[in-house]
Formats: sequence, C-alpha cells, structure tokens
Amino acid sequence: MTKIDFLRHIVNPILSEYSELWRERVEGAKSLMQVIDEVRQLFYRAEDAYCFGIYGGDLRGLAKYLLSKDFDIVISVLKSAKATEIAEKILEEAIKKYSEYPVVIEACKRRLSELRSQEIYSQTIEEDWSRIVETIGREVEKSMPKAHITIGREVVNVKTNGFELLIMKTKDGLKLDARVSISRECKSINELIEYLNKLINAFH
Repeated sequence: MTKIDFLRHIVNPILSEYSELWRERVEGAKSLMQVIDEVRQLFYRAEDAYCFGIYGGDLRGLAKYLLSKDFDIVISVLKSAKATEIAEKILEEAIKKYSEYPVVIEACKRRLSELRSQEIYSQTIEEDWSRIVETIGREVEKSMPKAHITIGREVVNVKTNGFELLIMKTKDGLKLDARVSISRECKSINELIEYLNKLINAFH
C-alpha cells in the first residue's frame, strides 16, 4: 500500500494553490479556473484507469500514466492556459515524495526534461519573432514610410496604396504573401499590351 496518495497529497494541494493564485487575476479568471477543474477531472479518471490510488493501487501504474498520451492531454490543457508550470510543480513534488520508487522518479524526470525543452524552444521562437518583427518594421519604414503596419503574434500585415504584404510565421520558417492591386487606363490595345509586358517582366 502506498503511503503517499498522488491525487490527494500531491495533485490536489498544488491545484488548490494555483486556484487561489488565479483568483487574484481578474482578467481571464473564469477560463483559468475551468482549466484547473478540467485538469483535476483528468487526473481522477486516470487514477481509475491506471490503478495508482492509495487503496490497492500500484505506483507502476502512476509511472505508466505519466509517460502516456493521457498525461499528454493534461499538458496540452495546461499549455492552452500557459500554465505548464503546474505540471512541472506536480512532477517535482512527486520526485520528492516518491524518492524510494525509482520507476516513478524516472518517469517524472523524463517528463520534466521534455517540458523544459519545449519551454526553451517556445521562448526562442518568441524571441526570434520579436527580432523579425523589428527588422521588418525598419525596412518597411525606409521603403514605404506611409504604409500601415499591423503586428500579430504570428503575422505582420503591411498595407499601402494598392499593395499589401503578409509575413507569416510557419513551423518551417517564414512565409511571404504579396498582393498587388493595379488600376490603369489605356487609350489603345498597343498601350495596354506594352504596359502588360512591363508588368509581367517586373515580377519575373
């Protein structure tokens, strides 16, 4: 019989702690509390599915759960609220409380390593995007001082008369989408063809 109950001695106290912290955050507090409730339900369902409860349970089931796709769902839910620190804290506390159970320690450490690697990658991506946005802004201001620039988390939109640029962040790098709107009146078919040829050559 396990002396430390994963849900009641580790998970619930940490979720309660963050519930109190989030109540102080007025903006988005409702959605944050919903995340806490959803995560708690996921843990309770896992206890039944993987049989790691204190009464008749086996901590090998807990190790299996922590390395499973079911625990991936917990991480995804927390990630949606930018709260993966909760998963980290739960794993860190489990390492302390289950120091005599190598199988659990190994699972926790593996998950912690994955989580922290993802955080470093995400932070790097954000920093790179900030530098990209800054560079784009400088170049646009030099070339098109009257352009209107809108900056989003993953898209920069540049608009000026008859011209629009979209610079998007993708998983492989950056994508540029240029849109040109041109209007010209021609007095003859020859003038039209001449201008059309110049236009085609300009884009080749």
